[in-house]
Amino acid sequence: MLISALRSLSIESGLYMKSSRGRQMYALKKIIGDSVLATGYCVHADAVDPLLFPEQGPVWEWVMKHRPEIYNRFGDSYNKEGKGALRSIPGESMDELRRIFEITGTSRRFTKIEEDAEEYAGTIQMDYDETLWNEYFLAQYSKNITDHES
Repeated sequence: MLISALRSLSIESGLYMKSSRGRQMYALKKIIGDSVLATGYCVHADAVDPLLFPEQGPVWEWVMKHRPEIYNRFGDSYNKEGKGALRSIPGESMDELRRIFEITGTSRRFTKIEEDAEEYAGTIQMDYDETLWNEYFLAQYSKNITDHES
């Protein structure tokens, strides 16, 4: 809980933007946070882009192309309401999840991370938009940057 409190304080104060590791929270928010709010899953199999996860190898591209057939072998729940793996999360549960994000301040912090990322991208002259494929996202996601401001 202490780490979560410190992370929240760091975002609210903007201190996280002073380190490359802190700025990587933008990439985590885009991949995990947006997935949770869109699907109810931290990382839904449909969101695993082979270009972002090259370690999955060429097999993953085949899996993505044939996913309905493959995932339905685990039960007939893939992206459908009901029970089972990769089921669609009911709208009522998704609404409750969004309310939890609002009540806990996570939605506000997500917005701040987006705003800070856009501002910082402008100061370092990197392209930024709301997709995963903007230059700033790719830099935060893929580069092992070790610069820190004092």
